[in-house]
Amino acid sequence: MEAEKFSRHLEDSYRYLSHQQETCECLYHLSNYEVWEFTEDESNLRFKNGDYPDLEVSCAVVGSWNKNSRFWTWCWSIPFISERSAALLEPLRIYGEAMEVEALTVSNFESEEAGCWQLTSLAAHHLSAVGAYRIPFDEHLDLFVVFTNVKWIQDQHVSKVK
Repeated sequence: MEAEKFSRHLEDSYRYLSHQQETCECLYHLSNYEVWEFTEDESNLRFKNGDYPDLEVSCAVVGSWNKNSRFWTWCWSIPFISERSAALLEPLRIYGEAMEVEALTVSNFESEEAGCWQLTSLAAHHLSAVGAYRIPFDEHLDLFVVFTNVKWIQDQHVSKVK
């Protein structure tokens, strides 16, 4: 019964994130940006076309996926990820314990990219996230993040230009 309940929750989460992604694209046109910058210490993702960012996204890192080893690692087991992300996702780990879902409780495990998106959708649903993004961190590692807030950056650098 718990497996069936979790399966429904996973489907609901996937639908939730799909809707949020469509809304995010309609509102912010993320796919049109030429450049993005990620700063984990600030948990920010900035999108820009040109010299200055247009959009700033507060985010939480859900986990990483190693494209070579095909292993997913939850944020709480990645040394360079802020404690903020781990704290935000702790209730999801506790939910995994209650539902006896090993994938939500172990530090890392083998996964395909689609599985990483499923886990990210669970995190997004849990956090009522605005959207999600896969950040190519280096040639072998991708970070999966969820958006907790999105804001336009307006006239932030005007005085520096003059």
